[in-house]
Parts: sequence; C-alpha cells; structure tokens
Amino acid sequence: LALMGLVVCLVMVRTVVDYVKPYEYGIKQVNIGVRRGVLEKVYTPGYWFVKPFGMEKMHHFPRQLQVLDMTLTEKGTSTNPSHTYDRAAKIQTSDGFFVDVDATILYRIVDPYKVMTTLGPGQMYLTNGVLPKAEPILKQALGELNTEDFFNSPRRTEKTEKARAALDTELR
Repeated sequence: LALMGLVVCLVMVRTVVDYVKPYEYGIKQVNIGVRRGVLEKVYTPGYWFVKPFGMEKMHHFPRQLQVLDMTLTEKGTSTNPSHTYDRAAKIQTSDGFFVDVDATILYRIVDPYKVMTTLGPGQMYLTNGVLPKAEPILKQALGELNTEDFFNSPRRTEKTEKARAALDTELR
C-alpha cells in the first residue's frame, strides 16, 4: 500500500513539474486558462510548475552553441552529436558546372521566445529557420565563383565570408 502511494505521488509530481536542464531554455505555452498562448518569460534551468493534463506545456530550446553539418554522409554513419543534414550544398558555379560544398554552420539561440513565436516549437528553428536560409545564401555567394576558384583559397574565403555575413544578417 505504501509502495502504491509512492508511485501515485511520483506520477503526480511528474505531471505537474517540468525540468529545464542546465543547457536549455524553457518557454511555457498555456493552452487552457486566462492568459492563453506563449508566455514571454524565459525559464532558466531548474524545476518549474506546469499545469497538468495539457493545460500548459514547457517547450525546451538549446542554450549552447549548435552545429549544423551540411555534408554528404550515409545515414547512420555520423558519430558527431551535432545536427547533420544528409546532403551537401549543390552550388552551380558561374561557368555552369555543379560543385558539392560541405558546409558547417555554427549558431546559437539568443531569444527563445522570438524563435518559438516566429518559427515554432521543437526543432522547427532548424527546419524552418536555419536550413531554408543557409542553402540559398551559400548558392548565391559561392555561385559567383568559377570551378577553378574553389581551389583558390583567398577567393573562396572571400565568398565564404560574404555568405557568413549574409546568413548572420538573415538569421538575426
């Protein structure tokens, strides 16, 4: 009977308390109540009260630096814990040839409330935010090079910096 009481208490605590990990932000969404919608308050690491039965939900966003690898890999072969996009950026050069470019994009979520309200919960920041903006910017900046320029390090670096600046502006 005591064990059953303990199990019931644990289940109740698990339904009304949400844990935001040290490397996460929390954003609360109220589904039922007076103040419905996404709350502007950013929840720091710790235990937070969340109304049970779907009345409120805590969404989690990573706080640390994120890595997006756009590279040609076979599914399941990447041992890197970062996000891996299973195809490289296919760039058409100024002389009409196609070049596969492996790119690594580093980013960090600074305002989780803005990310939640503009892009959505979960990993939508990646699928609706970073990926759709990164590939066209890479194609535009690196597409100005001809095929031989990809082996010319100063020219390639110049165009890569142009792409980085454009992506910074776009994602901000």
